[in-house]
Amino acid sequence: MGLEEKRAQKEVEEKQVATAAAKIKGIVGVEVPIEVDWASLPTVQNINWLYTSLNSVSSAVEKVAKDEMGKQALKEGLKKVVIRKSASRQTSAAMKDGVLTLEEHFDGGSWTSADGIKAAIEKGL
Repeated sequence: MGLEEKRAQKEVEEKQVATAAAKIKGIVGVEVPIEVDWASLPTVQNINWLYTSLNSVSSAVEKVAKDEMGKQALKEGLKKVVIRKSASRQTSAAMKDGVLTLEEHFDGGSWTSADGIKAAIEKGL
């Protein structure tokens, strides 16, 4: 990773990742770490596309937390969010053992929708 990529990573981490984490904490009531596999995002373009996934995750959490049952299930069950670039051009969202894992291709094509992420969360809770 070169200097340009490191700068992009720092900016996205400090602004977009932090904002998404704060939004999720506001919805769920507990801190849920967001872990980004930065090594899987080799270009500035890939790094800059991360906001799309962060917005989708935040929206999905908000949809699951539409009532007290959903909020409580998230509070007890969602422990961490992991986002990484898919090795293939496939996108996926899955939740296992409290970890929501989102794999995207980060090349500006199709993305896992907030509804797709919501379904993965609800299945994992």
